[in-house]
Amino acid sequence: MPDLLVKSKAPESAPPGRLRRGGKNSCQKFFSLLYSVPELETAISLRVREDKVIGELHFSRDHVWVRTDDDIRATLGVTDYLQEKLGEIYAIKLPEEGEEIIKEEVFGNVEAKNGRRELIAPISGEVIEVNYEALEVPEIVNEDPLAEGWLLKVEMPSGLEFDDLLTEEEYAEYLSEEAESEED
Repeated sequence: MPDLLVKSKAPESAPPGRLRRGGKNSCQKFFSLLYSVPELETAISLRVREDKVIGELHFSRDHVWVRTDDDIRATLGVTDYLQEKLGEIYAIKLPEEGEEIIKEEVFGNVEAKNGRRELIAPISGEVIEVNYEALEVPEIVNEDPLAEGWLLKVEMPSGLEFDDLLTEEEYAEYLSEEAESEED
C-alpha cells in the first residue's frame, strides 16, 4: 500500500503544528483520502483473496487455529479451548525458521500444568517466523492465544489445505460434539 501520510509544508513563520491557510496537516489528508476513496477504504479494512477474507480464522480438529495473512502466508496458534484444557503453559517447543512443517504431522509440543500435548500441523509450509516471545514467556499463550500468543508464521505452497480446515461455526459444532462424547 502506498505511503498515505503526506506532509504539508507550513510557512516558515507558522509555529509547529499550525496549518498554512487552507491547507491540511498529514493526519487530515490521510483521513480525507480514506473517506473519499471507496477502493482505498476497502483495501484498508478488508482485503479479499478469491472467496476468503484475509485474516479469517480456521481451525483444525487438533485445536490449532490458522489465520491467513495474505495469499501464501498464514499464522498458527493453539485455540482458546486447548489452552484452557491444558492449564498454565510453562514450555513450548517449536521448529526453527526455514524448517518445513507437514500437514497432520507433529510440529512441536506444549508442556502445561495438565500435561504435555503434541501440536499437529493443520497445514504444510515453510516456517518463516517464530514467536520467540511465546517461547520465552509461554504464559502469553494462556493470556491471549489468538493474538499475542501466536506460535508460527508459515508460507503455504497453496491455500487448498486452508480450505479443508473448519470455519468458526464448524469448530464450535465440533467442540460441542466433543463435549457430548466426553460426557458419555
